[in-house]
Amino acid sequence: MQRLYTMFPSGSPGAGLILLRIAVAIHLIGGTKECDITLMSFWMAAFFCSLAALLVLGILTPLIAGLSAMDEFICLLTGGWSLFPLTAIAVICAVALMLLGPGAYSVDARLFGRRIVVLPPARDVDHS
Repeated sequence: MQRLYTMFPSGSPGAGLILLRIAVAIHLIGGTKECDITLMSFWMAAFFCSLAALLVLGILTPLIAGLSAMDEFICLLTGGWSLFPLTAIAVICAVALMLLGPGAYSVDARLFGRRIVVLPPARDVDHS
């Protein structure tokens, strides 16, 4: 799992990644309504809402951002050409989030972030 994450930036970059996660999650919820797929059932809507909630919390961010990018790309291919700029921006933002990772202010950073290991002091061993 560690290979999915390169760094967990904090400060301004971490706040920017929170905003990017929120923007992709909002478009994940609202963007599927604009798509020409009319078979949006309750379970699909619940699935996309749960993915958006996981994305905002920063749980499995690269995986969920990749699913979001695929969803938007499929929406683009199935006839969402009237909203091409908005959908293209959503795909680009989701791919960027997938490559950048969740940031320091996420559940992923708490679960998979770098840790400081403090070793106990060495005991004197008598070899006689």
